[in-house]
Amino acid sequence: MRQIIVALLALVIVAPAFGKDDWYRVFGPDGNHLIVTCKAALRVMDANDPKTGTGTTQDAYNDGYCQGLVSGVASSINSEDGADLTTPNPSISQLIRVVQKYMDDHPEELSKPAIWLIRVSIIKAFPKKS
Repeated sequence: MRQIIVALLALVIVAPAFGKDDWYRVFGPDGNHLIVTCKAALRVMDANDPKTGTGTTQDAYNDGYCQGLVSGVASSINSEDGADLTTPNPSISQLIRVVQKYMDDHPEELSKPAIWLIRVSIIKAFPKKS
C-alpha cells in the first residue's frame, strides 16, 4: 500500500513538469495497441446488436477501451489546438472511424503514442474554420 501511495505521489509531482504539448508523448500505449482495440470497437459497433454475444469478451473490453480513450482525448481538444468539434459535433463512432482511417493510412506512425495519434487524426479531420 505504501508503495502505491509513493508511486501516485511521484506521478502527481512529475506529471506537471511536462509541458502541455508533451505529456501525451510519455504516457500510455502506442498505435500498435490502439489499432487492435479500435478495430474490435468498430466490429462491435457494426454488429446489429452488440449485446447478443456476437463478439468475444475481449472485443467488449477493447470496445470500451477504445471508446473511452478516443472520447477522452477528443474532449480535451479545443479551438486552440486547431480543431472545431462543436459545429459538426461528431459521434464517438465517427471519431473512432476517423482515428482508425488515419492509422490505416499511416502505418509508419503506429509506434507513436496512441494519444498523439488520436489528437492528430481528429485535428486533421475537423480543422478549425477561419
